[in-house]
Amino acid sequence: MDSHRFKALAVLACAPLPLSAAPVPIFSSTASVHDPSIVQDGEYYYVFGSHAASAWSPDLINWYQYSTHVAVGNPLFPDPFTELSEAFDWTGADTLWAPDVYQLPDGTWAYYYCASEGSSPRGLTGIAESDTVLGPYTDRGVLLRSGMWGQVSPDGTIYDATRHPHAVDPAMFNDPSGGLWMAYGSYSGGIFVMEMDRNTGVQLDGQGYGTKIMGGNHARIEGAYVVYHPETQYYYMFVSFGGLGADGAYNIRVARSTTPEGPYFDAAGQDMIAAKGAAGTIFDDVSIAPYGAKLMGNYQFLHAEGEPYTTSRGYVSPGHNSVLHDAATGKWFNVFHTRFVGRDEQHEVRVHQVFFSEDGWPVVAPHRYAGETIGTYTAADIAGSYKVIHHGTDVSTTVKTSTEVELLANGTLSGTSGTWSLSGDHYITITMGGVAYKGVVCRMWDDDNRMWVDTFSALAPNNAAIWGSAVAIPERSAPYTPIDLTPVAAQAIGIGETLDLVLSDRQDDTPYVLEYALREAPAGTTINPLTGQLTFTPLLSQQGQTFTIRAQAHDVLEPEYTDEVTFNVYVGAPIDVAQSTVTFTGEATGGILDQDGTPTGFTTRLGGTGGTLATHDPKLNLDTTAEVLEIRSSQADFAGQAGMAGLSAPGLRLSDFGFTGDQDFVIRAEFAPVVGFAFVDQLGLYVGTASTNVTRAGFILLDAPQAYSAHTPGTQDAGAHFSSFIDVSDGLSVVIARQNGAWSYFVDGVSTHPTTGEATFLNGQSDLTFGVFAITPLNADVKTAQLQSLTVMIENGDSSQTDWAQWVITHFGANPLPAVAAQDADPDVDGLPNLIEYATGTDPMVPDANGALQASSANGMLSLSFDRIADPALRYYIEASDDPTMAEWPHQLWSSAGSDNAAGKVALPEVAAPSDSARYFRLRVETVE
Repeated sequence: MDSHRFKALAVLACAPLPLSAAPVPIFSSTASVHDPSIVQDGEYYYVFGSHAASAWSPDLINWYQYSTHVAVGNPLFPDPFTELSEAFDWTGADTLWAPDVYQLPDGTWAYYYCASEGSSPRGLTGIAESDTVLGPYTDRGVLLRSGMWGQVSPDGTIYDATRHPHAVDPAMFNDPSGGLWMAYGSYSGGIFVMEMDRNTGVQLDGQGYGTKIMGGNHARIEGAYVVYHPETQYYYMFVSFGGLGADGAYNIRVARSTTPEGPYFDAAGQDMIAAKGAAGTIFDDVSIAPYGAKLMGNYQFLHAEGEPYTTSRGYVSPGHNSVLHDAATGKWFNVFHTRFVGRDEQHEVRVHQVFFSEDGWPVVAPHRYAGETIGTYTAADIAGSYKVIHHGTDVSTTVKTSTEVELLANGTLSGTSGTWSLSGDHYITITMGGVAYKGVVCRMWDDDNRMWVDTFSALAPNNAAIWGSAVAIPERSAPYTPIDLTPVAAQAIGIGETLDLVLSDRQDDTPYVLEYALREAPAGTTINPLTGQLTFTPLLSQQGQTFTIRAQAHDVLEPEYTDEVTFNVYVGAPIDVAQSTVTFTGEATGGILDQDGTPTGFTTRLGGTGGTLATHDPKLNLDTTAEVLEIRSSQADFAGQAGMAGLSAPGLRLSDFGFTGDQDFVIRAEFAPVVGFAFVDQLGLYVGTASTNVTRAGFILLDAPQAYSAHTPGTQDAGAHFSSFIDVSDGLSVVIARQNGAWSYFVDGVSTHPTTGEATFLNGQSDLTFGVFAITPLNADVKTAQLQSLTVMIENGDSSQTDWAQWVITHFGANPLPAVAAQDADPDVDGLPNLIEYATGTDPMVPDANGALQASSANGMLSLSFDRIADPALRYYIEASDDPTMAEWPHQLWSSAGSDNAAGKVALPEVAAPSDSARYFRLRVETVE
């Protein structure tokens, strides 16, 4: 076992829990990495894929993007076209293909990169190294080349693409003694294995291309990945058949061998060397379809009657996988990319557990990994109705959909003919159509229905796999009792902090399937609809304010069962900011001119835009009557940089407001109701230095207006993110903020983040411009949007702590509750509000029996006195009235303010004793405006 690749995986290991008691997983982040190869380093897991994309995960459940594409600034290869010039020059490629990352015995990380021309087998594999898993990597040179037409290949014969490999898709693996091997190849002549030097990571001399395992005549077989199982003592080679696109029929297959170099046999006992296209053919899927145990292909679990959700997501072209083994828990994982039903070419990383049958064959879990651990099950546990997928053995674009089959308690099947039985702790045999499928059962998370369900995955000797997922009918009990959410007390939070709490039903054993939603909340608030986890990260513009958060929970099956919880949040810890708002109530004194030559107030444009526009910008119209700036759209697109010269992207320089590059800031654009926009038209707010160095957010019109955000750190968008549908008919609000170095995006108050995460490529740049844009990528029809205002707030770096603010922090903490710390609050219930306690130097948490104003009388005269602090921001009054309930007392006897506020005892001159017209006296304090 390779102690470098297969390090222990820290996961929750527990016996199967009852369906209602199992923990709820939270899938909050995903990443797009094509052809992911997985490694572990310490507590984190990393995948590296084509186009120099990569991502990391703390738990194999949520993935966070690290890099996205081959371009200057990629953290793995900061200048890839220079650093890997030999690979690009040899192949004529403009990107990198599927890599593998492996840690050598001395701790060095080896990055096996590859490139290909794409339409031919002219390819190259090389090796780079780094001291850290995330690079940057330094090239060590080329290992293999292919596609040298008419020339001698590494095995000494003239290169022949029908039998020689395409030198791409490297994948490293170990034998039990620590020997190092590499599997590689794609299409062309097939999959090969060669031995490597275990210390240097390069191939041993004299092997040519190594040993051929399968493929040939341009059959669509690629992405080989080999692992050794110490218990079964087999090497398992996972490969992908078909094409990678949504219409390519990618599917994952496996064969096994007792030696690294084969031969590898499938579940039908066939030698995989025979898996190749017929002579003279290209992409002959029919000839290879019978070979290799097909573990998964296109599939979709359909909605079943009675399930809480009609959601029916499915995978399309899952493939090019890697495998991770957790030696500590015994868990195996299959890590791959997949497209999805109805989502075209959009792809994401997925992780599914791999189990081994009693016959030693791997089967893949039907649902994505959610922290589950296989356990011990009885026939009574497993009996029930299942949605069953028959993966078959074909290489097909058909999405295999589920049919319902019931596993009856007597060991027979309903819905089809057959039998089933359990053995051991979790092994299952299901016979359908006279074919016996052997595999395992496991309780798993059904993400479509948000429930834990029983599942099975099994493989037949004919290389076909079946999956089963129990129909997700929630266990309901009667009578129903009202949903009763636990109340939430008033909260306080400071700038730079995050409120994080979980809403829950106070019932110990709720019969409901709850879903949560926000009904009222400030920007920066999110709630997980499944778990009720609520977070709020305040913006600079929200400091010193109190907000109401109102959240609701309802039963998915019976929506009339619902409850709400409402609480207030105070945003404290004031920060000194510079703020400015551009409005359009009148002509500006300068800046970019609109179509009529009127100054708009905008002083610059986003770099790279507007180069062909006239001095009187034909796409801007200042309408002071409507108090808006009309912006006409351009047929343009940031992705690909089409039409940038004709795009009007007016803006302002952050530096004009005191920005030097390091401060936090918040920028908000407010648009009037948006009408007339068509498919994929976009309107929003940007921050950047140029059209090729910009981040932006706004709305895009898909089936309906949808919030989106994206980065463009080059000529292509990096991981655009599309979130909730929004209503732009009542206006559009867009916020881009950077706080504590973290970037946030809010569209109509809803958080939306690019899948590439932070806009770190803009950090440290002092020449940032912010402004607005309107684009129509797919049509030339001009649309008009109306900008109402553009506001910027920049943090000045120092806390604006007044004496009062510091007093509040001293007595109540950094982020006090307004009910306790407000000026008119009285936490010690002594009749003296906090402002009086502050102004007289007393403790607001200790009751003052004598009050703030002391009085004594002698000889019919009254003496008044109190203690004063030297805060010039205060104004003191001594007042008298015959009615203490009056809002304003009519007799002002004395006052002081500003520099007159000397610290110490204040004693008033003697005044007449109380009379009928002024029997009451008070000390009043207010802050000076």
